[in-house]
Amino acid sequence: MPRKSRLKKKVSKKSTKKIVKKRRHVKKSISFAKNKNAFVGLIVLVAIVAWFLFIPNESNISKTSNSDADAVLDLYVMSQCPYGAQAESEAIKAVERLGEDVALNIYYIVNSQGVRFNSLHGQPEVDENIRQLCIKENQPELLYDYLLCFNENYGAGESQYNSCASQVGIDTSKVDSCINDEGTELLRASEAETNKVGASSSPTIYLNKQPYAGGRSEMDFAREICSKLNYEIEGCSDIPKPVSFELIVLTSDDCTSCDTTQILSVSKQLFPGVRFRTVQADSDEGQQLIAEHQLVYLPSYIFDSKVTETSTWNTNTQIVAAFKESGSGFRLRDETTGATWFISEEKRADSYAKIGVVKGDNKPQIDFFIMSYCPYGNQAEEAIEPAYQELKNKADFKPHYVIYSNYGSGYPEFCMDEENKICSMHGIQELNQDIREACTAKYYGMDEWFSFALAMNNQCSDQNADTCWVNVAESLDLDTEQISSCEKNEGYELMSADKELGDILGVRGSPSIFVDGDKYSGSRTANGYLGSLCVAFENAPIECEGKIQEPTRQAVPSGACG
Repeated sequence: MPRKSRLKKKVSKKSTKKIVKKRRHVKKSISFAKNKNAFVGLIVLVAIVAWFLFIPNESNISKTSNSDADAVLDLYVMSQCPYGAQAESEAIKAVERLGEDVALNIYYIVNSQGVRFNSLHGQPEVDENIRQLCIKENQPELLYDYLLCFNENYGAGESQYNSCASQVGIDTSKVDSCINDEGTELLRASEAETNKVGASSSPTIYLNKQPYAGGRSEMDFAREICSKLNYEIEGCSDIPKPVSFELIVLTSDDCTSCDTTQILSVSKQLFPGVRFRTVQADSDEGQQLIAEHQLVYLPSYIFDSKVTETSTWNTNTQIVAAFKESGSGFRLRDETTGATWFISEEKRADSYAKIGVVKGDNKPQIDFFIMSYCPYGNQAEEAIEPAYQELKNKADFKPHYVIYSNYGSGYPEFCMDEENKICSMHGIQELNQDIREACTAKYYGMDEWFSFALAMNNQCSDQNADTCWVNVAESLDLDTEQISSCEKNEGYELMSADKELGDILGVRGSPSIFVDGDKYSGSRTANGYLGSLCVAFENAPIECEGKIQEPTRQAVPSGACG
């Protein structure tokens, strides 16, 4: 039988029905973890925003999904990605709930190089991808049971496979035979489907060939599918329609950092019935809202009280931590949205003065807050460096470090002082490296800072930085004795200054970037950073007339540490 026909057979109505029927016989024998859709405040918003940024163009979508089903859900995942595993389990529950009118396809995000595959979570993830494809190929009626079991402890890899295979009754000899005979080709075919949509973030989701922008709980999937089908199939009879309510977005045309796109996208995903209305801060209604809700920053997101009637609010209770009661409804906390633009002109001017920004001097300033071993911060450093090389002293480039108080287990594992005032997310060696880099900027300048920081990214880690840095510094002709002296005698003062500045700007994660005092929300690319600086010039230099080459680096999914 041709391969295409065989794959189609696995997602046909008959096959889907077999899977659902089999699930009813075996699900009582399996102990599944409780639903873990704990969307927690800022973590929820950052995670979903990061995913949303990777939604590809619908014009490249594969046309090979089952055409017999009324709705087809396509998931592109990494088998050991927490977000992918969670979405996969919830999608399976929704598809089973709705029955044979809905088909589910699962594809895997990998990169092939010759006969080998690379995956973000390493070879164990590649191996698990192949095992799952082999179960789908030869024992499809057990696939959903297996995935729901495996996803409870996806990080355990092969040991979890062995445990779940035993629980659900999988013939492992068939899986082994498939791995040896056709497993590689199955994964290669899956990769081809993934490449057609350009999926690089797990999960990437499509519903009926359209990018899916809904929530990821069982009910979210079910509601979105039923909405697509106008609630006309039998399985939708007990699916409630989304609660309709208004969200007021208070913003200002003068606020260059007030990009509301991502928060509104997340809100629509979490609350499908939401209606948006934008109000300008300088309007009569805007002034009334500012007074009523005692607002300090823009943008602000004010929710009608009916938000409390939604499924998300009541089934993901920890989402409430992202909100505060305000007026007759609720609004998202500023620390959740990252709002930092002062409504008051006086406070805004005072903020600019504290961070050293001088408006109108034709010398824009970029302040970038990082952690020396946050992969997202490292990516930002590597993208800002070409912009620095292009502009040099025509703009001010100022690196800073993200400092917390009372983090983790405190001193001495995460903090440099017994009072736990100066701490770093990835431990004391990261904090020490932050200090050494700050010392390099102070005593040498930005040329040497970029050379040292980027070399440390490539050659050392948060596990060995305290010893590894010496050879790196010496290779760059930096005075290790001077840096060590600065680290010992000035480190606390340098990091305290960064924490104070970060607190003024509302910094909570790495990277956090500000151009002329306004939060940067553009693309994390060399040309994105250069373009933002060039816009901030009163009279842009000739270097702003073209594009620069992007750095070559291993891709890191969009996100933040913190």
